[in-house]
Amino acid sequence: MLIARGELTMVAGTQTVNVPRIPNTAVVVLSPRSLLGTIGTLAWSINAGVSFTVVSTSVLDLSVVRYAVFV
Repeated sequence: MLIARGELTMVAGTQTVNVPRIPNTAVVVLSPRSLLGTIGTLAWSINAGVSFTVVSTSVLDLSVVRYAVFV
């Protein structure tokens, strides 16, 4: 089941998205929309019940990224 979707813009290679009630077992799907800055590999982590954070291997990554969160 889809619980959230949208776009985020990386700032200094990171971005946090508030998603109330996100469980630790959620799956976050990321898809770059606009590659800007020095592109890195993206990873995500979940702060259960609050948010998820996307981090790039490049602090110069300024990309726009679409996301979808599934449970």
